[in-house]
Amino acid sequence: MVDEAGKRFYLDGLDVMSPLVIRLFAEDGSRPVDVTLHRFFWNDSDLSARTNETGDWAFLGRIHDEVGIELRAPEPTRFYLLAWMGRPAEVSFGSSAFAGVGDEGAPIAGGRDPARGGGLRRIGWIFALVALSIGAWAALGRLRRYRSAGAAISLLAIGLAATPAAGQGIENRLEAVENGLARLQELTEGDAEHEDYVSPEELADYMTWDQFDEELGPVFATIDRVLGQARAAFQGLFDAMAEQALDSASEIASLRAAVEALQLLHEADREAVPDPTHGGVPPMASSCYANPECAVCFERAHAALNEQLGYYSQLGVIYRTADAYLVAMTGYGDARSGWNQLEQAAWYSEKQKIVASHERLKTAYRNKLEEYNRRLKAILDDYGDCEDEYGLDDWYSRYGWPFYQSLTASYRLP
Repeated sequence: MVDEAGKRFYLDGLDVMSPLVIRLFAEDGSRPVDVTLHRFFWNDSDLSARTNETGDWAFLGRIHDEVGIELRAPEPTRFYLLAWMGRPAEVSFGSSAFAGVGDEGAPIAGGRDPARGGGLRRIGWIFALVALSIGAWAALGRLRRYRSAGAAISLLAIGLAATPAAGQGIENRLEAVENGLARLQELTEGDAEHEDYVSPEELADYMTWDQFDEELGPVFATIDRVLGQARAAFQGLFDAMAEQALDSASEIASLRAAVEALQLLHEADREAVPDPTHGGVPPMASSCYANPECAVCFERAHAALNEQLGYYSQLGVIYRTADAYLVAMTGYGDARSGWNQLEQAAWYSEKQKIVASHERLKTAYRNKLEEYNRRLKAILDDYGDCEDEYGLDDWYSRYGWPFYQSLTASYRLP
């Protein structure tokens, strides 16, 4: 029940990137209920409204941190107050840190050729091939023309086991090929004291490369045929995975755009909106970004960077919003302290507490910023190692260090 005396409610833990619905139902539509929302102070309302003729009122928008809800009714009436907050819209920080990568995954100018393309459709192949490249057939890397055949066969064997329908008739041929290759591996990497052992040098003397190709030609032809059939069988699966990933990315982007289009209760809450550009920090160039050969190395560093940049954003939001609140409190007290000396003396004492809180906030911020800067330096060092091996030479000094300097400067307090 609410009447002229009013009732107050309080919501906290709000996320400015989440849609927020506050709904009020008056039991008797002929007895309206007045509602006000208060972002900082009960004495100052940021939104005023009244239930309609059906006793209904709703707020759909965004609020950061907390909000007060006050209800009043000229005539006593029963009411129902509901609040719901949706899942926050996702923000990707790591992707905005890079520039120069084309839609097709082409390397930027000055980078090494990523060799056989890249892009989203190759994700399944990239990670499986890299993960399995140290498998049982790694010894085949010495073979002149089929350096990746062993890893590809291992990949297909696992893939077919997971999708038997796609592998009808292929598994038997794979088994025959694997048996032959296993025998070759035993001959060239077996126990030197074994009677069947043949050293690589002896193998070279035993037959020329042309003879070698002739002897193993049928085996490699079978490998090529198996690979072609398996790729065709799995292409639909990979295409579906890629399409699903693209749809998910599009859905996330649409959700974020829809959430950002919602009204903010208070303009100060705009300070709490994450900024993927970190105040306009210039992005870094990368050739490794689109290079499938360094996918595993890059993804590990990229995940760490995305997480760390998110921490920077959160730290900035915490400081900016707390700073805005402390400034607002100071302004509020200054405006209402009056001319009475006792009031001014009392306010001065409280104001000093606010100033001290502000200084503690700055100290805590600087300490946490130093910790984050150390982490960022280590992550960019890892990036540099990946780029030096697979992508751009001297990447850290050319791109990583300038990015580090710009980003840390954007979060540094005056």
